[in-house]
Amino acid sequence: MEVLISISVVAVIALTALAALRFGLGVWESGDRAAEEAFMKRYVSGEMRKALASAYPYRDGEGNIIFLGGPESIAFAASGRTASPEVPWGGAILLRYSVTGDGLVLEESTLPLAGRIGKRSVVTGAAASLEFAYFGDGAWRDEWDAAIMKKLPQMVKVRLSGNTGGPVSFETALMAGKGSGAGD
Repeated sequence: MEVLISISVVAVIALTALAALRFGLGVWESGDRAAEEAFMKRYVSGEMRKALASAYPYRDGEGNIIFLGGPESIAFAASGRTASPEVPWGGAILLRYSVTGDGLVLEESTLPLAGRIGKRSVVTGAAASLEFAYFGDGAWRDEWDAAIMKKLPQMVKVRLSGNTGGPVSFETALMAGKGSGAGD
């Protein structure tokens, strides 16, 4: 009888400990999701917004403005944020944002490209999708090719969805020549 009572007490203690462990793990995962979502919001509203606001109508060798915006990725020239060993004065950089299986990816290359491979970094692995829309000539569009449009869009809408919950979104205006192509 004493053995049965002892086994019952140990079983109750083990079940209580297991329930507490499961609760703790759930709280931990919830905190991780909230932290990742907060990071994505800060990144989108901070770093990506600054990069888009510094978009510059840089012209390639053929005289076309470098800005290619699709519904799920964007590539544009911006002023160099910091100096590097290759370009000590900062210079112009080509930025490309997209979402791959790794998450939100930023690719950076100095301009002119001259066959150089840039730096690729995963901003966050919690990004599931990235959507862009471009405003110019009085309408929103899913794509923007500055080589065809002959100017930068006036505004870019970004929607970043995480695999941790709800979407993170913002709109920002591009100030490079007010979308005119600066100098046209």
